[in-house]
Amino acid sequence: MAEKAASPELRWDHGTAYDLFASLYAIHMPGDFGLRASWAAGVRSRLTEERRELFACANLHLGIPAQWLHRLPQPKDSRTILDLLERMKPEEILPTIAINPERAEKCDETFLRVLARKKWDEEDVEAYRQSIGPAHIKAIEHEKNCIPRWLDCWANAAEFGSSYRKGLAEYYEGFFREEEHRISAHVANALARAQEAASRMSLAELFEELSHGIRVEYHLTQQTLVLVPCYWCTPRILYTTLRDGYEIVLFGARPPEASLVPGDSVPAQLLLALEALSDPTRLAILRALLDEPLTQAGIARKLRLRPPTISHHLKSLRLAGLIAYIGTGKDETRYGTRVHQVEQTCALLKEFLKAT
Repeated sequence: MAEKAASPELRWDHGTAYDLFASLYAIHMPGDFGLRASWAAGVRSRLTEERRELFACANLHLGIPAQWLHRLPQPKDSRTILDLLERMKPEEILPTIAINPERAEKCDETFLRVLARKKWDEEDVEAYRQSIGPAHIKAIEHEKNCIPRWLDCWANAAEFGSSYRKGLAEYYEGFFREEEHRISAHVANALARAQEAASRMSLAELFEELSHGIRVEYHLTQQTLVLVPCYWCTPRILYTTLRDGYEIVLFGARPPEASLVPGDSVPAQLLLALEALSDPTRLAILRALLDEPLTQAGIARKLRLRPPTISHHLKSLRLAGLIAYIGTGKDETRYGTRVHQVEQTCALLKEFLKAT
């Protein structure tokens, strides 16, 4: 009889510094977070042109430096991070926040080689391309000269470090200082709620709850899971492997009744759900998934639609939290309707209309 795998050790981390970087990431990838593109562009326009170009490149390749933030002592707020970066030598900033000393990545070899030589060539471009996964390649290839621009950052690390910390300071003063005050209580409350839920739920149930419907065995086979509340990653989860068996997971800290965009009166969860439900194909998908969880190909066959069409609609339904994402690591991912989330959408709409 096979021995049952032990549950991961559960740890916690917190700090609005995670949201400093997550919000910056979201305004550069608004479609991935259900964010209005025009509003995101307006926030980006508060930065100087030089910083906009730098962050456009860095966010595609660097993302949220969760592994670096996790290693830092408390308090992990924006001011602490900005002060820390100000004390660092400019040439140290990029390798410090981008390279995980506990887990060597294939792409790190390319970065360190370019860093040492202070220049790159086409072999470095190809080596970097070969070292990253297909999903990342798809995300960056639509940006012209994206990889050469990123290697330029490594070849000129001191220039990057100086500009990057100035850009973060600009972003903090121009947007995130007020935003940090708005979301800090929500982040603290989300941490308390999650810790309370962990005391009465299995880890699988907790992970599904915090991730808005993700059931993936891979995460539950880790030795250690570090859970971090993050307002700006809602409704997604974002995860980083710190070392083998040790994973950092950022989960959504935005309550259902709150907006993502400051000043909006419509709850973000309600808006995403109504947008998802406004399409007849997505309604048909939800109904098809009521009977049993299906793969993308299974949904396409049942509805007699092309798989790429289904993929587009599944993304909208997933952002709204209306479908569950079920993956065992052995079979193709399956999807199922989250009936209670549909019911919550109806309740949110009634409450919103009553309030107005």
